[in-house]
Amino acid sequence: MRTAMAGSGKFVCYELMTSDLDAAEKFYRDIVGWTVKDAGMPMRYAVRPHRLDAAARSVASVAAQWDARLVAIKRIAEAAAHAQQDLHRQE
Repeated sequence: MRTAMAGSGKFVCYELMTSDLDAAEKFYRDIVGWTVKDAGMPMRYAVRPHRLDAAARSVASVAAQWDARLVAIKRIAEAAAHAQQDLHRQE
């Protein structure tokens, strides 16, 4: 794990996921002038695809529910707009 060197009012990035740490360091140094310092804390990360898949299914389910709700809201709004137009035509 690496940490951008911080001072008062300066941005600090504690973690960066990359497969090429040297290239990432060069990029941030060259583009935005950041420097990095090893935090000295070994970290072990593991990716558990089955948990990611379950999370993705859950988010997809919520998104589908919201899509259905938005369709219903759109229908209600359109019906209200048509009713308003009908009232104005009758006047």
